[in-house]
Amino acid sequence: MSLYDAEHLDRTSSELIEAIEQAAWSKCDWNIVTDIFTSYFPGARAILLNHDKIHQELCFSRQSNFDPLFIDSYNQYYAYKNPWIDVWSDKKSGTVLIAEENYPARMYRGTEFYEDWILPQAEVEGAVGLKIEGDDDYLMHLPIHYPLAMTKLYDKPVAEVLRRIRTALLDAVRVTRTAGKAWEAAASATATLSSREPIFIVDEEGRLKNGNQCAEEALIRGTVFSRAERLRFGNPTTDKWFSMLIKTRHSSDFIGRSCHVFSTRSGDLMVEVLALPKPEWPLLPRSKGSVMNSVYLARPMRVSDMVTH
Repeated sequence: MSLYDAEHLDRTSSELIEAIEQAAWSKCDWNIVTDIFTSYFPGARAILLNHDKIHQELCFSRQSNFDPLFIDSYNQYYAYKNPWIDVWSDKKSGTVLIAEENYPARMYRGTEFYEDWILPQAEVEGAVGLKIEGDDDYLMHLPIHYPLAMTKLYDKPVAEVLRRIRTALLDAVRVTRTAGKAWEAAASATATLSSREPIFIVDEEGRLKNGNQCAEEALIRGTVFSRAERLRFGNPTTDKWFSMLIKTRHSSDFIGRSCHVFSTRSGDLMVEVLALPKPEWPLLPRSKGSVMNSVYLARPMRVSDMVTH
């Protein structure tokens, strides 16, 4: 009887599908999925990745059995030296590739990624991967790595397991996207309920997404305005502060509250910016049309009113 017979593959796939469904609803962490892979395929290393191509960063990664130092260097630098990113970008969602049959690691000898990241690990040249979803802006995929000596034993069964679980992973993306849109709507609606001050809801790029009645009036008065769909302030110093704040938040995970006071002909205004808390949905891409990655509440308030009340 083969070590990886039909019964073994059924059991592995069933356990993975259950874990994926639990992780999609935040009932367990996604590293449970990679842990299951490495438990059923000893010596393997598994990693679930969400690449943000626009911002040149990893939105998310969960892994099992990789050296943390190599994962750190991958996140910080080698992710965008990886020649397989372009390979995966051209493939359809649900595609499963076996490295030795399609794009063996030795094809990339001489590249910085192969010489400085693959070779030093010694035991990751064998691999099978699944493209979950992606376009020109992002890529989600799940590669399983192991030594070349294990390819004859692992290539076919790992590829079969990935084919069996790909529908569950695609469903997980749809679940998290639906949940994210619901959160976005709820956050915006809650933040803009009955307030005496203008309240603007913007995304992580500063794009204006929603606002209350007072916000509409402020736009008419010209205290604030919208240009190229982004919230802008009539005061140049405040406008620069707001733009830099959003940019800084994107690079350093700004959370909480920040304020800035500026003068107008009718008195001083304070602009308050709050980051609205959001649950973690790691499989959400930052592609066009996807849900907002972060939501901010921008609220201009008259200083005189604050003193009075």
